[in-house]
Amino acid sequence: MKRALLAVLVVGGTLWATVSQATLTLNFAAANGSEIQFQGSTFNITGDPSAQFQIQSTVGGTGSADLLYGGFSGGPWTIGTITSQTIGSTAIQNAAVSAGGTITINDGSALLTGNINWVEVTSVNNAGALNDSAVVNVTGLSYSGVNQDLQSLATLAGGDGSLNLSFQFTSGGMLTDLTDGGTYGTSYSGSIAAVPEPTTLIAGALLLLPFGVSTLWIVRKQSRVA
Repeated sequence: MKRALLAVLVVGGTLWATVSQATLTLNFAAANGSEIQFQGSTFNITGDPSAQFQIQSTVGGTGSADLLYGGFSGGPWTIGTITSQTIGSTAIQNAAVSAGGTITINDGSALLTGNINWVEVTSVNNAGALNDSAVVNVTGLSYSGVNQDLQSLATLAGGDGSLNLSFQFTSGGMLTDLTDGGTYGTSYSGSIAAVPEPTTLIAGALLLLPFGVSTLWIVRKQSRVA
């Protein structure tokens, strides 16, 4: 099993909050024992379903959700037909992802729950992301507890939000590599944001087209180095 040695590429949190003016963003990282794992034409998120990730920081909230644990269910998810393009020295691959799944965040006494759709998986050289363009892909957020930030996340956008996740391999991280029949795993990080209104979302998405949040970040960084 091939494992990553580099730190994960943090994608989406601060940049998405800036572009979409989301009123609340929770940034998270993989908890011990959890990774995103690719096997054949599918991927899954491993580890204890109740503690796969931990919230590390909050943008636009009180920080009351920091250090809480959460998880994903519904996998493994199927990766669709891969499309490829090259811009300069940057290789980009995209594929649709089968829909279905849930996210939960546990405050110790109550759960925040929501329905997720990863939408698309993208690889840029050896880095990758789920829902790279940060579209609305979380619906039906519900929470009956007393944690202020979780209450805000569930209500600010009427139960809708944007969830993205990023990862990186030292080598062989393109989608065609990850779907060659082997098993490949690495750590991950990401963010979930409340999206205040559809017009703001559309404006943000247009600014990020055609490459998505992490793709633009990587292309610009490589351009400066070159």
